[in-house]
Amino acid sequence: VGDDTTELEVPATVDIPAGQASVRFNGTPKNDGIADGDQVVGVSASAATYAGVSVTVTVKDVNFPVLTLTLPASVGEGATASASVKRDSAPATALVVNLVSSNPSQLAVPANVVIPAGADSVSFLVSGVEDTLIESDLSYTVSASAANSVGDSKTLKVIDNDLPVVTLQVAPTSVSEG
Repeated sequence: VGDDTTELEVPATVDIPAGQASVRFNGTPKNDGIADGDQVVGVSASAATYAGVSVTVTVKDVNFPVLTLTLPASVGEGATASASVKRDSAPATALVVNLVSSNPSQLAVPANVVIPAGADSVSFLVSGVEDTLIESDLSYTVSASAANSVGDSKTLKVIDNDLPVVTLQVAPTSVSEG
């Protein structure tokens, strides 16, 4: 009998054939869809007039935590806006999340942020890089990744604040009525 059927399924009973001292059976690891690390599961066997026995089995976790980026829809050139990255659990260890902008000369993000131990998210600033070029409002991608995690990417638009210069020349600078 297993003590955690969400991680490892074993038969409730097995028959030892007459004349045999033991029997083999399979345990089936279950994918619970939760990034909860490796789990130690107890398996025990007992029978009338026999001493019981227990062993432990480590079920290796194949699920990875998922990162989710939250970005504003846009940020202006020369301005900053708040963004965040969240993990789907709050384990007892900190997580270093690497951030990358698809065009750092237009949209700046920190190289990395740390989600503290016991927390599930952290906020950071994204910055529209100031320049003097007249250009269209364009969207750029921010990507988040971390060791043993499923990353995320989202886009946001950088709003250009540079206006064309209009010049006016009047020639001649003086005119007569009529």
